[in-house]
Amino acid sequence: MLRRAGDYHAVGYGENIGMPAIDVISSEINFIGNLVGSYTDLCELVLAAQGRVRLHTAAYPLDRFRTP
Repeated sequence: MLRRAGDYHAVGYGENIGMPAIDVISSEINFIGNLVGSYTDLCELVLAAQGRVRLHTAAYPLDRFRTP
């Protein structure tokens, strides 16, 4: 989820980015790719590839979001 004119950074390797062109154009989204990124990014990718870290993901329904 990106704001209008937001930047999507893809670092390292991975899958495909599946997004209709009209959504990219109308929202003026920028895609930025970098094979390695910073030295810290590289270290994290190597650790993940070696299975030495575990990635955790959690999904939350948008209706649970409250603004102050």
